[in-house]
Amino acid sequence: MSSSPFEDSSSTEESKLEELFQSKLKIGSLKIRGYRRTNPSFLHSLVVPCLGGENFREVIENLSIAVERLRELDIFKGVDVFLDESSVPDQTDVLVTVSEKGRLQLRLGTTVEREGFETGLETCATLRNIFGKAERLRLEAGTEGTDLGRGYGIAEFYKPHAFGCDTFFSAYLNRQYFNEKQRSHNEVSRGFVASFGFPQSWGIFSYEGAWREISVTEPSASSTIREEAGFSFKSSIKHSYEIDSRDNIQAPIEGKLLNIHTELAGLGGNVRYIRQQLESQLHIPIADTEASWGIACRLGYLYTPKSYSSTVLDRFYLGGPNSFRGFQTRGVGPYEKDDPLGGELFYTIFSSLSIPLPVKGVLGNIFRPKAHIFATIGDISSVKESQSLLGQVFTRQLPWKNLFETTRISIGLGIVADTQLGRLEVNYCHVLRRTQGDRIHSGIQFGISKSFG
Repeated sequence: MSSSPFEDSSSTEESKLEELFQSKLKIGSLKIRGYRRTNPSFLHSLVVPCLGGENFREVIENLSIAVERLRELDIFKGVDVFLDESSVPDQTDVLVTVSEKGRLQLRLGTTVEREGFETGLETCATLRNIFGKAERLRLEAGTEGTDLGRGYGIAEFYKPHAFGCDTFFSAYLNRQYFNEKQRSHNEVSRGFVASFGFPQSWGIFSYEGAWREISVTEPSASSTIREEAGFSFKSSIKHSYEIDSRDNIQAPIEGKLLNIHTELAGLGGNVRYIRQQLESQLHIPIADTEASWGIACRLGYLYTPKSYSSTVLDRFYLGGPNSFRGFQTRGVGPYEKDDPLGGELFYTIFSSLSIPLPVKGVLGNIFRPKAHIFATIGDISSVKESQSLLGQVFTRQLPWKNLFETTRISIGLGIVADTQLGRLEVNYCHVLRRTQGDRIHSGIQFGISKSFG
C-alpha cells in the first residue's frame, strides 16, 4: 500500500525537525539586561550553570531551566530569552531580558491555621528584592478561622538561594492570640522561627522557640484550663517534606500530594512531645472533561513522655468548613464546659466529586464554579497518659480502637469557586454521625481555603 502525499510530507517535516534538534550547538556569550535593582552577579550565578549542552535540543532544555529559576524568584514580571548568531561556528549568543516587578506588594488572601487545617483571611505587605538578591521582608496579619478573636501577626525575612546553593533561609517573629468571647480563657504565643529549605531534596528544617501563656478570663473556666493556665516555653525542631503533582492546588483535576510534618519539642524549655502529621491526596479526572473525583486523607499523632502531659496549646483540633464540614470550628471532640480540649490522635478522610457548571462570560472566567458532592469521615481521640504507645501495643490497648468506635460522618453538596482569593465553598452540610458533646453546624456553611481538602 502506497503512502499518501500528506503522510510523506509529515514524515519529512519530522525528519527535518529531528535533524535540527540534533545539530551541534554550544552557547558562546551571555548577556542579561533589563534589571535595575537586582545584583547582576546574582543573576549570572543562577543562569550560568544552565548554559551547558552539545546540541540544539540540550541548549533549549537547559535555557528553559534557567528561565524557570529566574521566574521562581518572584521579582520579575517577565523573563525572555533570545538566541543570536555568533561569530564562532556552531555557537550561539544568549540574551536574557528581564522586567522587574514593583518593590512593594500588598495582598489580601487566605491563610491556613498554624496548628490545624482551618483557614482565615490575611493581609500582607511584602518588600521585594531589598538587597538585590531576591530577598524579601514580609509583614502579615490575619485571622485563624472565621472568628476575629483568633489571629496572628508575623514579620519575616526570606532569602532564596542562600549560601550560593538551591536552598532558602527564612527567619520570622510571630505573635498568635486566641481570645474568643465565648471561651473562658485567652491563649497567647510569642516566638521566633528560623528555617532552612531544600525544596527539591530534603524538605524544610526549622527551629522554633515560643513563649506561651494561658490566662483564665471567666469564672466558668473548666478545671482543665485552670490546671494548664500559666506560662510555658517551647523549644522545638521541625521537618516538613512535600511532593505535589496536582495541576491546581485549589481545584485540582488530577495529580497527587504527599505532605509529612514532624516536630520534636524538648530542646530546652518545659514542653516535651513528638508531633507527627501526614496528608495525602489523589485526584482522578473523569473522561475528557473537567469533572474529577478527589480524596484527601489526614492523620496526626501527638506523643508525650510519661512525666509530661499534652496541653490545649499542642493538641489537635477538628471541626470547621475546611477540616471537618458540618461541624463548628474546633467542634469535634471532647469539651469541658465551653472549652474544647482537643486530642492527641486524629484522622479524616474527605472525598469529593466535582462537576463544572455551565456558567460563561465574566462570572465563568473569574470564579470557574463547580458543583460538588462530598462526604467526610474522621475522629479525634485522647491517648492514655499512663501508658506509652509501645506499652499500648503490648497490652493490646491501642488508641486506634477507641478512635474508630466514635467515628463522625458528614455529607453534603455545594458550589466551589476557584478564585485569586482562594478556594471558596458554599455548602449544605448534614451530619450523619456525631458523639455527645460535639458542636455541629448542619445546614449552610461557608468556607475559604488555600487548598483542596
